[in-house]
Parts: sequence; C-alpha cells; structure tokens
Amino acid sequence: LRSKNTGERCEAIVRFPRLFEKYPFPILINSALLKLADVFRLGSNFLRVWVLRVCQQSEKHLDKILNVEEFVKRIYCVMHSNDPVARALTLRTLGSAASIIPERQQVHHSIRRSLDSHDSVEVEAAIYAARMFASQSKLFAVSMCSKISDMIRGQATPASMKLQLIPILQYMHHDTSTACMVNELCMELLASYPAVEFVRVTLSAMSTLASATLIDVPGQVGLLLTYLRDDPRISVKRHSLKLLLNLARKGAHLWPRGALDNLIDFTLQSKQSITEHGTESSDLLVKTLDVIEVLSLSAVTCDSNGEENSPLVALCIDASFSPDLLVAVKAVTILTRIACYEYEEGLPVHNIEHIVTSLESLIVLIAADRDNNLYRLKMCLKSTVKLCQAQPAHSTVFVEVIGATLMSTQGNENKTASVLCEALGAIGSFGDDFLLPLLPDVLEKLKQPLDVDTKVMLCTILFQMVAAGYKWNEECLNAVERVTETLDGWSKYRIARGAARYGHHEIATKIFKGLRESVASEQLHFWLSGLELMTSAENHL
Repeated sequence: LRSKNTGERCEAIVRFPRLFEKYPFPILINSALLKLADVFRLGSNFLRVWVLRVCQQSEKHLDKILNVEEFVKRIYCVMHSNDPVARALTLRTLGSAASIIPERQQVHHSIRRSLDSHDSVEVEAAIYAARMFASQSKLFAVSMCSKISDMIRGQATPASMKLQLIPILQYMHHDTSTACMVNELCMELLASYPAVEFVRVTLSAMSTLASATLIDVPGQVGLLLTYLRDDPRISVKRHSLKLLLNLARKGAHLWPRGALDNLIDFTLQSKQSITEHGTESSDLLVKTLDVIEVLSLSAVTCDSNGEENSPLVALCIDASFSPDLLVAVKAVTILTRIACYEYEEGLPVHNIEHIVTSLESLIVLIAADRDNNLYRLKMCLKSTVKLCQAQPAHSTVFVEVIGATLMSTQGNENKTASVLCEALGAIGSFGDDFLLPLLPDVLEKLKQPLDVDTKVMLCTILFQMVAAGYKWNEECLNAVERVTETLDGWSKYRIARGAARYGHHEIATKIFKGLRESVASEQLHFWLSGLELMTSAENHL
C-alpha cells in the first residue's frame, strides 16, 4: 500500500477480501480497513474504486471494525470534494457499510442532498446508498419516503432512474400510513407506465412490501392474479407467478377467498393453450402448479379442496396424465398432500387408487428415462414416503415397485440407484417386515459392479431387514464381507456405523477392528478402538 506504483497498490488492495476470509480476526480487519480508509481519503478515484470493491465483497466482516467512528470519518471527508465522481464513490462506500452505521444522520443528509445533484453519476450513487440505508434504518426509510415519491412522480426524473428508485419503496413498511402511501404511488405507476420493466419492478416492490406488512397480502394477491389473467405479455405473467409463489410461502391463510379458484381457472386456460403456444404455455403451467404446490402445504388448502370433485382435485387428476413428466409429478404431489392430510385428520380419503397408481407409474417411467430426471424422481419418492408414513398399508406396494426399479438400474445409473435406496430405507423405518421380501434381490444386486455409495446403502438396507429379530445366515454375512473387502476406509466406517445403528454389533466390531490399524493418526486409532470395544460389549449383552 505504501508503494509509489499504482498497479502494485491496486494489487495489494484487491487481495484484502481473501485475507479477511482466511483470517477473520477483528484486530486484523479493523487495522486493514482503517488503512484502506486512509487510501480512500488520500488516493485517486481509481484506488477508491478498488477500496469500494473490498467493502462490498467484505460486507459480512464490517461488523468486526472496532473503530467505526474513525473509519467513517476518513471515508466521509471525501464528501466535501468538488469532484462528483469522488462523492459518488464515497456514497457507494458508505452504502456498502450501511449495516454498521444505519442511523448516522450526517450520512442520511448527504444522501438526500446528493439526490438533488445535477450529475447523473452522483445521483445514481445516492440511489444505491439510499437503497442500502433504507434496508437497514427505519428512520431513514420513513424520512425518505416523500422525497423518493416526489422524484418518481417528477417529470424531470429519467425513466431509467425511476426504475432504480422504485425498489427503495419496498422498505417503507415500518408504519401503516407510509405503506398505504407507497401502495397508492405504485398503483399510479402501474397505470402511468405500462412498459414491461416498470410493471415488473413495481409489482416486485409491492409484493415485498405486502410480505412485510401482511395486511396487504390479500390485495396484492388479487392484483397479481389480475395481471396474470389479463396481461397478454408472457414475461409479465411469468413474473406474476414468481411473486405469487413468494406470497404463497407466507401462508395460504393470508390469501383471499376465491384466489385459488382463479389460479385454477388460469391453469385450465394454460393447459388449453399449450398446443397453440408450445413451450411458453407449458412453462406457465409448471410455474402455476409450483404456486399451488406451495399452497397445498397449508391445512387450509387441503381442507377446502378435499372433496372428490373439487376443482383442484379435478385439475390435478387431469394434469397427472400429462406427457410432460414435471407437470405430472407436481400434480400427483398436490394430490398426495391432500390424501396425507385426510389420513392424518381421520377424514374419508378420495382418489387414493389413482394416486398410488400414478406414483408407481411415474417412479418406473422417470427411473427408466436416461435424461436428467433426478429432481423429478426425488419429488416422486418424497411423496411416496409421505404417503407411506400417513398410511403404512401402502408400503408393501411401493416397496415392490421401488425394489424392482432398483434391481433394473444399470451400473452407470449410480445417482438413481442411490435415491431409490434412500426411499427404501425411509419406508422400511415405518414397519419391521416391509423390506424383507427384497432380501434375495438385494443379495443378488450386491454381487454386481456398483459404485461405493450404492453398496453402502444396500448394506444399510440389509441391516434394516435383519434388524427385526432375524438371525444372520451365511449368505448374508458373506455378502457383507465381500463388499467390505473392496471398499475404502471411510465407506467401511459408514457400513460399520449402519450395522451398529440397527443392532448388528458383531459385524460392526469386525469392521472397526480392521480399521483401527489402517488410520494415519493416533487419535483416530484410539477412537476406532473405543468404538470396537463398545460394539463388542453391546454384542456380548
């Protein structure tokens, strides 16, 4: 930093974020940032840019600064410069440090003053700083509301600058009157600026504001549904669905009555227009089902749509036959959640045969598909496990299907086999003998060339099968021994841990005994020796 060569000084500055990650000690970070603040105060704008980058990249370490006053003082003195670029860099640096100086009135005043500057670079920097401080300071957000509103309404403010100002409004949620004023302003903007960029930015700000206040969620859901239904632009529809998904995560109980029915009507329209508009409408259908899927996590949705002929159930049954596997999986997931809710509440369960058949078919189809369908398979298996947990009577059917699918997987389908093993293990935990019919198949599968993770999981499933009080026969013992002979130390440890978990302490003792002599450190040797003694004692007991 003391070098006279500008390039060397820049190189030194840009290395600080990595230094902070490696040594995140307050004394180091404090002294380093104070030194960087000196460089910012005395250096050129080129050096200030790199100091700004360091502050932005090291934002999570700024709270370790011990002398905050001194740090801010050295940075802030550049605000008195006649150079608007220097002032802009100062505002951005102070904005990146907003988390440690949220209520600094001097900085608030400078931001407000710079918003009236005639230099566009300084104004944009002030907008950035205003956004950062509004997210941290209630006082600043409330005091700036009228100023930001006037700038957005003003004819002199360029459209590009208004797009930067609108996101600041999402932080004006600290009192009811301010939130109402912001909502009114946003509604004016939607009417005055129908361009795609303005609509998307304004709807995003309103949705974030509604999520914070909660009382505005019903109105915002209605507004988004209106844009979803009436706006012909695909990008606006897609963005509306994204915002509806965020609001759905806040809870279905906040949605107004009839909103889900409107969403279902839109979904039906999307299904009809898939043939006309192709992949765009298919994408909208998937995103709509995403929203309904999140809503189905709520008991409110499941309770109000549990009837056999409800619009939601009819839609999902129809969508479960879709040639698009993702649409079918999401539809069956929603039906499964409704069925699980009815089982848990002791209500009559409708369409269970269709749900079971659909899940079976999807598991087989997705596992057989060589494309990248792991996410869909996981969704299907998760629904299957939830259904078996709610009603264990279905476990036998699914164990047979998943087991047959697992046995048919090839050596290059390691991830698919691993996911299927996880599902079998989860279902096996709901009853003692659910997995026992698969014993011959698992022993046969272990003889095939498999990847390490699949071998470990198959051994764990084997331990789970025999855990219900059955005695080990020679074939099972030999299968486990053959597997452990070819595996690395960590995989052997995982198998031993699984054996101990399910009460097969004799097998665990043998593996731990073999491992204790093959580790590098004395600490690990004694750890494995202790595990060997514990499992040996458990075996004798």
